[in-house]
Amino acid sequence: MSARMRERMARDRTRRAAVRERGTQRDELGPTMSAVPVTTCAKHGMPATQQLLTMQLCQTCVADMTEEIGRWSARREAFAAEDTSGDYSCKILGCSNPTPLYREHAYGARNRLCIPCAVADMAERKRIDKARKEAERANEAARRAREVAAFAREREAILSRPCTRCEATNARSWSVAALCSRCEERRRRKRQRETRSRAAAARRARKARVPHEPYSRAETFARYAETCAYCDAPAEHIDHVNPISKGGADAPHNLLPACAPCNLSKGAKSLAEWAATF
Repeated sequence: MSARMRERMARDRTRRAAVRERGTQRDELGPTMSAVPVTTCAKHGMPATQQLLTMQLCQTCVADMTEEIGRWSARREAFAAEDTSGDYSCKILGCSNPTPLYREHAYGARNRLCIPCAVADMAERKRIDKARKEAERANEAARRAREVAAFAREREAILSRPCTRCEATNARSWSVAALCSRCEERRRRKRQRETRSRAAAARRARKARVPHEPYSRAETFARYAETCAYCDAPAEHIDHVNPISKGGADAPHNLLPACAPCNLSKGAKSLAEWAATF
């Protein structure tokens, strides 16, 4: 049992004991006496003579409250019977009409305006607020139109770029490379072939139980300026110097760019075996 549970049980036992003790005292007093304690005023410490809600009031508190209620009643009667002329005239220049009471026209009484001036002022405020909202809506529509026009100009400038590979007049491409649709499709297929080739090499490496490290075809070609490492022809393939079938790793340090004839001629031979065929 936790300490919190023990404390709670102890409080419950204390509360039940106090209830039993009060019941015993009530029985000892008898049916003609009550166990209600004598109440005192919290403000003056005098015996309470009246109770207002939960407050116990003595004679002094009752007299003070009666006097305060009388003052508030007199103020309310004076406000109800006040003369609306004189100092309570409309604050608009050239208008001498009296201002209304709050219950007659709250806006006029709050702003010291007669009823006609208050109605006109409210209408003017509504007109100004409506004009302000219309101007905000017009500004927002103009801003959106400017944004749409700027986007259209930027889009047309991007789509009208010449193709960077075949020099087509309209690339019509959103890519950063600015390729036409034909060159973009060629690049996509080339990337697919490279991805499949890397996946096949990784499978061969796992099957041959040799190390495999991720590599980039572009970085491999860039090391030899996209030329064959064996004959300086344009590079097309990636060759494993030490073939995977002979325990060579599928890693960047074992890769060289090669043209198709050199790579197909070398095949799964080592450099010494391939050199012996010449």
